[in-house]
Amino acid sequence: MNRLFLNIAFVCVIAAFLILLRHQFHMLQLSSYRNDRYKKWAKENFGKELTVWYIFPVLVPCIIVMTSLPLWVFTACFAVTLALAVIFTPRKAEKKKLVITARVKRLYVTATVLSLIMLTLLNLVMGRNLFGYSDRFWVFVLFWISVFAVCYRTVATRLINFINAPIEKAVARYYINDAKKVLASSSVTVIGITGSYGKTSTKYILEKFLSQKFNTLMTPESYNTPLGAVRTVREHLLPTHKYFICEMGAKQVGDIKEICDIVHPTHCIITSIGPCHLENFGSMENIVKTKFELYDACDGIKIIGADIEKECEGIRAGTSGDYFAKDISYNENGMTFTLVAKGKEIEISTSLLGMSGVKNIVTAAAMAMELGVPAEDIRFACARLKAVPHRLEINRKSANYIVIDDAFNSNPAGASEALSVLSSFEGYTRVVITPGMVELGEKTYELNRELGVKAKECADYIIAVGKNAEAIKEGADNAIVVKNLNEALGKLQTLMGEKTVVLFENDLPDNYEE
Repeated sequence: MNRLFLNIAFVCVIAAFLILLRHQFHMLQLSSYRNDRYKKWAKENFGKELTVWYIFPVLVPCIIVMTSLPLWVFTACFAVTLALAVIFTPRKAEKKKLVITARVKRLYVTATVLSLIMLTLLNLVMGRNLFGYSDRFWVFVLFWISVFAVCYRTVATRLINFINAPIEKAVARYYINDAKKVLASSSVTVIGITGSYGKTSTKYILEKFLSQKFNTLMTPESYNTPLGAVRTVREHLLPTHKYFICEMGAKQVGDIKEICDIVHPTHCIITSIGPCHLENFGSMENIVKTKFELYDACDGIKIIGADIEKECEGIRAGTSGDYFAKDISYNENGMTFTLVAKGKEIEISTSLLGMSGVKNIVTAAAMAMELGVPAEDIRFACARLKAVPHRLEINRKSANYIVIDDAFNSNPAGASEALSVLSSFEGYTRVVITPGMVELGEKTYELNRELGVKAKECADYIIAVGKNAEAIKEGADNAIVVKNLNEALGKLQTLMGEKTVVLFENDLPDNYEE
């Protein structure tokens, strides 16, 4: 009978373990299933995930061992305290929910199998009494198992992810090979787009331009990984597609080459180069090297951002070069400018805002026109362009309340541009809410301080959120420091004037928030 109670207690540990793994798998997913990135998050957040209720599942076995209380009392108390530990584990609202993909399901299967193996081994040892220990000794063993399962589940998560790595590689290899077959059997021409910033917006604009004349496919949303490209090809590529625009993101050297080896791009666009993900890359040299992995993979048309400081062959586009913009002016409906395309002038009117919008339009227009899209089609498509969600997107909440949503991510150039747009709203109370910029390595503090300096010039009020708030406040001594977005929104209510415009500059994912 004692063994039954021990087994029930162990099943309670397994249940608590699997429930608590949900949050760990969520953070692992946001860390791109990379154990090194997840480990960094776990180290920074270990104490924040603990609750005083964790003490009781640890104390109960000790009390049982040191007293003569029956084991059924232990099982009942243990189950209750574990349940309380799970219920009172600190939780906060998730901005981006855990996506229950096939990979996440495989993680759960592995966790369950490992738990059942431990249960079987425990019963085998107890049943044969291999070491001659009493049942109360096994209560003490269960104590250590519960400590690991409840308090050190981050270690278990990394172990599970490590065990599954060969399986995931095999699955990825199958999908990649299948996508290669699909591409090989089609006549589609692949256009690769990369850059430290501007690549997603440029992709959307280029798709609008090319679609005026050709059947065009693009990777959706911010799909910019190898499996994002593979999924797009396998699920959406049709024999009628003329062009496939493939966005390519990177966080370390070799990431772009990996995607190129799958889709084999003919033409390419490199929008910009800056200190994004500098913490992962280690140096600007590595960032340049990685972005130009796309350049090296192509032998067709190569569009290079005009401000990229690298000697290379290609068509320069942006603020100077073969394609550039002049006579830029803003109005309440957006902006107008003249697109100069190899000497030919095209009058452009668009609802997009900011120099980043101008550069993205010019860069996309350069590729489209080189591929045969007429100037009139470019003009027509520009008039119908809409901002990509969360990238300098203007939302009028009311006649006197405007939100500038630039929350997708943030980088030094993009943040500066967004603040310049904010400053153009004369007669409004101008507020910026920002957690600053991340993954900038040793430059994180310096660049966030500079963000504060720029924000002070452009905004009436600055609300700095989270870990980078002190750096921002050093640059803007009038900045208001808050812990999270909810606190920032509460503070915003006290700052709003009769006419208010609010810039949301960056919105950190859950694994970066305090």
